[in-house]
Amino acid sequence: ANPDFFFAGWNYGMKVGGEVTPSALETYGIKTFVLSESCVFTASQKQKASMDLLYNDELTLGKIFGKQPEARTLVDGWKKTLNALPKPPQGVQPLKVFVYDSGEDKPFTSGRYAMPTAIIEAAGGKNVMDDLEMSWGTTSWESVATAEPDFIILLDYQTGSGADSLRRFLENHPLMKQTPAVKQQRYLKLQYAELTPGPANINAAEKLAHAMYPAAHQ
Repeated sequence: ANPDFFFAGWNYGMKVGGEVTPSALETYGIKTFVLSESCVFTASQKQKASMDLLYNDELTLGKIFGKQPEARTLVDGWKKTLNALPKPPQGVQPLKVFVYDSGEDKPFTSGRYAMPTAIIEAAGGKNVMDDLEMSWGTTSWESVATAEPDFIILLDYQTGSGADSLRRFLENHPLMKQTPAVKQQRYLKLQYAELTPGPANINAAEKLAHAMYPAAHQ
């Protein structure tokens, strides 16, 4: 292929200590741009996930490819879209959201450094696992149930059937079936591309806001 530019992230095409890294690619004259959200795996000071990370990556790519005005227009449009999303009704606390990726013995979910935290906050919610000092990883069902999520995002790697399987598991789990989200059947299926850094994050935030606060969108 003989590329001269590689755009990826840690755990999104590159692995710390793996064969494909910026330093390894540099020996072949290949320049690398790393997704900011993924830099939590190498940074000495970790930064909580935010939409600003997405905005800054887009602006940097615009600079790299000589498309700065277009990148600025795109980012301004994203901000306008998210700013138009209504906040939770006055006097109402943001809904607590759990991201269920996979796992039965222990759930695999997103912590404070993964992009879903930023998406959830942009939609007017709160990631119930944002106290976990990690990007993606496992926790216990006891911790999730104790947090009493009001809403659950089901990560769908397939075309709906994957998320349906996750939902059925939750509805039969002795702890999770007692949570507000499961009792009230409050779920949203989102694709992998919508929950990892990229333009699809904006649409994901819109979907989530509409699902969490339907009355505010009428």
